[in-house]
Amino acid sequence: MFIFPILFAVLTYFAIGFEADFVKFLFFSFSLCVTVICSASYGLMIDTIFKSTAHAFGGIIMMPLILFGGFFANAGDYPGYITWI
Repeated sequence: MFIFPILFAVLTYFAIGFEADFVKFLFFSFSLCVTVICSASYGLMIDTIFKSTAHAFGGIIMMPLILFGGFFANAGDYPGYITWI
């Protein structure tokens, strides 16, 4: 759970153009590791709840989280009837 996020951080941190500061790099690496652990835990939870149909329900559950999580649009850009989500 730590090897690939650290490797990803090493490869992308400076390529993105972030500041060459060791403390900021550690924070970036730490946040990537925490994201990976939370994502894996969420996947295990979905697998535990839905047993053999987790592959079918996983996408259905993840799609609203991806759409409304702020990656595609900011919360202020949604129409009024959908802001409750």
